Amino acid sequence: MQLVIILMICVGILAFLTGCMISFGAAREKRAEAAMFGLATTAGFLWTISIGAFLSLGPDQMQLAETCVYGIYISGLFVILLQAIYSGWGRKYNAVLSVIFLLGVVVLTALLIYDPSILYSDILLSSSGNKVEIVVGWYYITYAILGMLMMGTFVFNRWYNKKHGRTVAIKKMNEVTMWGLLVCGVLAGIFDFILPVTGEYGLIWIGPLGFSVAVIGYFYVTLKYRLFSLDSNWLKVLSYIVLVLTGAIVYMVLFFLIFTALFKIPNPSVEVIALNFIMIVIALLLMPVMLEATAFIRSLIYTQEINIAYVVKKLDQLEASRVNLNELSGFLADHLHFQDVGLFVNGKMYGTKTLGISAEELGELMKMGTEMDGTWLKTNAQTREMYERMELSGVAELASERGKRFGLMLVGKPTSKRSYSRSDLIQIEMIINLVAVVIDSDKRPKAKR
Repeated sequence: MQLVIILMICVGILAFLTGCMISFGAAREKRAEAAMFGLATTAGFLWTISIGAFLSLGPDQMQLAETCVYGIYISGLFVILLQAIYSGWGRKYNAVLSVIFLLGVVVLTALLIYDPSILYSDILLSSSGNKVEIVVGWYYITYAILGMLMMGTFVFNRWYNKKHGRTVAIKKMNEVTMWGLLVCGVLAGIFDFILPVTGEYGLIWIGPLGFSVAVIGYFYVTLKYRLFSLDSNWLKVLSYIVLVLTGAIVYMVLFFLIFTALFKIPNPSVEVIALNFIMIVIALLLMPVMLEATAFIRSLIYTQEINIAYVVKKLDQLEASRVNLNELSGFLADHLHFQDVGLFVNGKMYGTKTLGISAEELGELMKMGTEMDGTWLKTNAQTREMYERMELSGVAELASERGKRFGLMLVGKPTSKRSYSRSDLIQIEMIINLVAVVIDSDKRPKAKR
């Protein structure tokens, strides 16, 4: 059960932080509306934490168990209520319904606090699993009806907003949140409401898991369509935390499914959970090395493909540091899949040692015409014969931002027997232009920071 408790903590924090980001990142005129969403996620946080705490209690913690039961059933009502209010914000009919729903929730809350026996007859805490003996009476039925009415109002409001939304972003946001909370409602109805009546209380954590789906979906849509501002650095940090928590939740769900389905171990020990998290941390720390190794291996095996994203990323990193032209030539030869790459800059040749070009041959190259075919120097019968003698595929111009030539890039024969396609050549030209920018910026004095 330890894994489930950790999962509930992650889900609760995820909900709370997402609510904070939406509330503080909303435009000024949307602050009141966004604050309602923040309150809903806060209620979701209390609901989730109450469930996690209840499932973790020992046999001698009965008083705390009663508090957790209040948290589970009262917070659950407020989650749906606040979402229903938020979804129809600004509409008169929704204001009337919100007042009615609020009165109903307040009455049910007061009755439960006054007399808990209307909801349950007993709370059982044991090593085999904690559970609540639910009383299926008028209170439980009223609770269910009110919850379904509020959920129906929420779904209708989201559907109406989607249908009459003025932008794609608004339509998408309402669609995602509608389906997300609908999934949460179905899961909570089955695992938090129906199954507990049958005596199965160990799966009530699945309801909050469904709530996390709705929250993550809403976070994704608002982030993608810029429905709230991330100008503040602390909001950016919160966004990263939410993304990390999302990854942790997905991992823990998969981990739980693997252990229960494959290894028949419903409750992995603390040692096993800790070891897995340590392995994840180690894997994350080694990720840059693994990416470098993967890119190097791909360059050796897939000689007909150019990993342009990786090459551009490395060149972008080089632009901020001192450039070793010999190393740069070797890197380009490996990842553009030429046998040799040479860089002729400031009257000096840099490159792989197999590119043995004499001073006379360099002089001939520099005397070549200035006619260009893209970034490549145009060839004729004489230059083609020169290329064959020097075992070159082509010579590209390295030009400054002002268009002035300051060097040449010489490429040898391709390592692959396949001829480069038009798209390959376009990619190579893009990289050559970026190489020119990197070398030209390295020649200029660096600005002091």
